[in-house]
This record gives sequence, C-alpha cells and structure tokens, in this order.
Amino acid sequence: MLEELKKRHGKADLYNLKTIQSAEYDFGIAPGTVTFTFLCNVLHEIDDKSGFIKNIFDILKAGGRLALIDWQKIDSNMGPPIDHRIDRNDTAAFLEESGFKDMIAEDLNEHLYSVIGFKN
Repeated sequence: MLEELKKRHGKADLYNLKTIQSAEYDFGIAPGTVTFTFLCNVLHEIDDKSGFIKNIFDILKAGGRLALIDWQKIDSNMGPPIDHRIDRNDTAAFLEESGFKDMIAEDLNEHLYSVIGFKN
C-alpha cells in the first residue's frame, strides 16, 4: 500500500507527503512534528486502541488533526465481522480520552463512518 501511495502522489506532484512504515505502537516519529494523520479501516484491527490513538496524539503538533474512517458497527456482507467493528461513538470516546477536542463524527454511507479530532 505504501508503494502504491508513493506512486500516486508522485504522479500528482505532491511533494509534502512522507510515507513511513512503522511498528503498530511505535511510529518512529518525534513528538509534536506531524500536522495531519489519516487512518482508513485500521482502528478495528488494533488491540490497544486507546494506546494507539494516544501515540497519534503525541506525534501531532498543536493544531494538528486525526481523520479516520472505519466500518459501521452493523452486520454486513463486506468488511470485518461485527464483533471486530467499533461503534462511531466509541471511536470518538477513544479520541476524547487521548486529548482530542472538537470531534466531528458522521456517517459517510451505510458501511462507513468518519471521525475527525483536533489537537489544540
């Protein structure tokens, strides 16, 4: 996936994007150095969700934000089983517990939701 992203952002002349392959809980990124983080269908795979979100909070600069997309907690023939899914409100609570403010949570469609949190 990282190679595909590198290929696509090169074609789009986007040069302020840096891809990093990291460990699950050790991103290898200095605290307070990141402006924006994006997770898509990742959080439901993480065992220590609170710790993971806290690590993201720590690497963000003041004014930085986390945007994530994940599966609605519904039975569906696509995506992970329902017991792996996280309710949108629970996801927002993980962000709030980690220090994020001014959450914006909304359904994207019948399968996915998004939550955005800001580090003040």
